[in-house]
Amino acid sequence: MDGVSLADCIALAGAEAVEFAGGPSIRIRLGRRDATEADSKKRIRTLHSDTDRSLVDTTLPSAGLDSDGLRLYFGALGLSDEQFVALCGAHDLGRHVTLLGMPKSCLKTLTRECLEAAP
Repeated sequence: MDGVSLADCIALAGAEAVEFAGGPSIRIRLGRRDATEADSKKRIRTLHSDTDRSLVDTTLPSAGLDSDGLRLYFGALGLSDEQFVALCGAHDLGRHVTLLGMPKSCLKTLTRECLEAAP
């Protein structure tokens, strides 16, 4: 092994972020190789629905995509509508817990009392 790859750095940063946020310590094995070009099998073909903001033509989802565009994007990656909704809900819940000043322990338990006591 010649050194630490960029892919290793991303994995290490993710594990460190999880631990810093109070999560478990994650052991990371090094040795990933960096890609030199995009995997053509992973490229998303151009998709479009009836709305102006549903055009999916990039590998990463655009911040301007509407709900139709997001469904098309994640559907092309193999997610069902139910999985897409779960992903969006988890992402949104985490953001609002942070914005509302709720304790992290509330996010872990999500009890009715915890949610009703939220600011």
